[in-house]
Amino acid sequence: MKKKKLMFLILMILLVELFGFSYFFLFQKQSFLSPLSSEKSFLKIAESKKQVIGFLPFWTIKEEENFRYDTLDQIIYMGIEFDKEGQIVKRIDSYLEPGWSNFQSDRFSALIKKAKKKNTKIILGVQNYTNETIEEIIQNPIKRKRVISQTISLLDEKGLDGVNIDFEYNGTDFPILANAFTGFVEEFDSALEKKDPQLLLSVDVFADSIRRNRIYEIDELSVFVDQIIIMGYDFHRAGSVSAGPVAPLRSNSPYSILSVLNDYFEASEREKLILAVPYYGYEWPTLNENFGSPVYEGGGALATYKRTIALIEDENLKTNWDQTSMTPWLVYKDHGKTKQIYFENERSLSLKYSLVKQADLGGIAIWALGYDGERKELWDLLEKSF
Repeated sequence: MKKKKLMFLILMILLVELFGFSYFFLFQKQSFLSPLSSEKSFLKIAESKKQVIGFLPFWTIKEEENFRYDTLDQIIYMGIEFDKEGQIVKRIDSYLEPGWSNFQSDRFSALIKKAKKKNTKIILGVQNYTNETIEEIIQNPIKRKRVISQTISLLDEKGLDGVNIDFEYNGTDFPILANAFTGFVEEFDSALEKKDPQLLLSVDVFADSIRRNRIYEIDELSVFVDQIIIMGYDFHRAGSVSAGPVAPLRSNSPYSILSVLNDYFEASEREKLILAVPYYGYEWPTLNENFGSPVYEGGGALATYKRTIALIEDENLKTNWDQTSMTPWLVYKDHGKTKQIYFENERSLSLKYSLVKQADLGGIAIWALGYDGERKELWDLLEKSF
């Protein structure tokens, strides 16, 4: 009799969990990590192949000998920059522009060959971070075509596999610009399709793009691109007034990875959504040792995974865990001054990878390849997770 009661109880628990889990997919506004009090609640529900994408900024290309190419589906080289006239920026004053010079380097050519042997696609990042230049390009049909035609020529030159658009416009509520940017992406898609239907097109967007009405019309863009890469980091930045998690899964505020993903689910097919995760954190001089302490103005700095782990090991530092954001952080003294670092490690990244699989997103992207140096554990985690 006891066994029957036990079996009945187990069956009822399973039915309740199944109902609760299914409830999210019927009503996406609900959190899909339930209960969030336990990391074991990240349930795998999809077996579709997830993309593993690595952003390669020109300043970490020297780390390419540490890359496991067979673990990566794509490497996005960052990148080629364009000026207000839609021309490639090849020189800055009397110096070669570093993104351009590294693109033309023997090291990058060797990287392409290594990647091709492992069936890893090489994508060219087309980038700009200046509002005025972005406005000039996307609102001028001649300049848009100039950018597109020059980019396609570079794809031919190097035998590359697609384009990533990284136009990071710092502003909100500009419907005319949003329409212009969508038109730019549509023209890029049309040109690539005409050149070779196998060429990929992706676009990078801020995590809060929907919530803050940025220039990225996600529902429109998803029609023209293969992937929308959500930059799931910089929830706190070097210039923030208080220290805090860079990529919080949850937050006591309404703004977190979980909350913004729910916004994206209503605007795009899930398989087109890529969650970009940071291989870095930020380090701040803080007023005290408490979590979320106010910081001294102008003191924040990026801390790569390699630097942070080396500091932990060299100084035998204790790593704290914030259960709300599901991220690690630490406190230490530097010449008598209190400093805090909020970062990502194997544990926090594993949770994000589980989330991607549970929510059936298209995959993950890493910013940035090389930020882990010669360390192996994050590569091992990728292989284990995907």
